[in-house]
Amino acid sequence: MNVMLDTTSTYLVRQTGVLGYASWGSNAQNWSAVTDQAKQYNSYTAGAIGETYVSTSGRSFSTGLTYGQSAVADMIAEGITGVKGYVYEPYASSMTDVNTLFPMYTEGYTLAESFYSASPYMSWMDVVVGDPKCRIVNSVHNSQPLPVELVSFTLASSNNSIILNWKTATETNNYGFDIERKQGDAGTFVKIGFVAGNGTSSVAHTYTFTDPVSGIYTYRLKQIDRDGQFIYSAEITNSVTGVENAALAPKKFDLGQNFPNPFNPSTKISYSIATPELVHLTVYDVTGRVVATLVNGHQEAGSYSVQWNASAVPSGVYFYRIDAGSFSSVKKLLLQK
Repeated sequence: MNVMLDTTSTYLVRQTGVLGYASWGSNAQNWSAVTDQAKQYNSYTAGAIGETYVSTSGRSFSTGLTYGQSAVADMIAEGITGVKGYVYEPYASSMTDVNTLFPMYTEGYTLAESFYSASPYMSWMDVVVGDPKCRIVNSVHNSQPLPVELVSFTLASSNNSIILNWKTATETNNYGFDIERKQGDAGTFVKIGFVAGNGTSSVAHTYTFTDPVSGIYTYRLKQIDRDGQFIYSAEITNSVTGVENAALAPKKFDLGQNFPNPFNPSTKISYSIATPELVHLTVYDVTGRVVATLVNGHQEAGSYSVQWNASAVPSGVYFYRIDAGSFSSVKKLLLQK
């Protein structure tokens, strides 16, 4: 995106092809010297969205009001497609986070999805005016499905070996999987094996690979199409194994905040389980759609971490949830590309 940040005392006007606009509206310095409504004399492109941080900008749907603060209705009249306003004092903490709003919208989320994700509170003092289903581009999550739908990727330790298990729901033109491993945070991934795929298939397939080592390692899959294209899976790490696992088993269940956050395109999610359990760790988008299954299998008590590579999904707010026995926890993460 081409971003212009106005830090001068001259109100920014006469811009053309504006897709996103955010300002303090009538609260901005020298605003009244330009116009007494929210008419910025800017030219908006089709589908443009905006926000003005004005406490009563949504008090009326009428244009040309001659009293009070600037109104979002004037911005609609000027050609903007969707805009958020307020019917009373919203407090600064409830105003739209444009660092979430604009990236989500330009990645293809709808106007409603973008404003919803960027708004800290619901049922507050705010109102969004515009077509909720408006979108400007086809989003990544509404494009053609991935050639291989990987639904789980887990590991377990047994007899001085690490066993990798993964499952696909469907496959298209799948040549196979390179198994890559690294040791330590500063290490680099190296190929340690290959497992052939099932070409094109509409049924589920389960794969396994045994690595005859013991210790702490990080693994990932490199799924390769028959035309040479490839994509990497999430990374998984066996944080503690064998006798170490029993000695260092945590006293409680816990889901940590991902790091870094915001992130691009990878982030690490850490969690602890106090007793052996069937563990599910899943990432959802703001609509509740599953975008990644990071863990789906039985794990011994211990502390674990998994790397999520989000290069295949658009910027925006996501949620990750862990279910382990009776324990369940949800946290939010932010992808900013």
